[in-house]
Amino acid sequence: MDNNNNDNQIVTLEKIAYDWQNLAIRPDYEDFNYDKFIYLFNKTYNIFKFFSTRSFIDRALVGLYVSVQTFFGVDCSGTLLEYACKTIAMTMAQETMLPCEPCSVAPEGNVIRHHGKEFYVDYNDIKGSISRYMEFVENHE
Repeated sequence: MDNNNNDNQIVTLEKIAYDWQNLAIRPDYEDFNYDKFIYLFNKTYNIFKFFSTRSFIDRALVGLYVSVQTFFGVDCSGTLLEYACKTIAMTMAQETMLPCEPCSVAPEGNVIRHHGKEFYVDYNDIKGSISRYMEFVENHE
């Protein structure tokens, strides 16, 4: 791989990481941008999915992972929609980027536990999963 192509990929990863941070840390007057979340989730999932089966990762991926973690950890007092998005994003990031060894097959979803109940999140149907997860949480509170 040539240096120019690698530099472009790193810039792209840094931009996505920056966008996650902006989604997490926004002025109080700004509402949660659900469409931006969906866009970032899909971009990030496709990147993490690709690397989940590899035995190496680029350092820029670590920065992207930390940005998703920041999104998860900042201001947990938001709406149920924000809670669902944060929980699902962090679950996806952990599942795809932090397995003990490379995945034999890239994860397509995972189970989230909430009050002793299990819910399956399909990463390829993020809008549907968020909607179903919100309903699941409301029914198990």
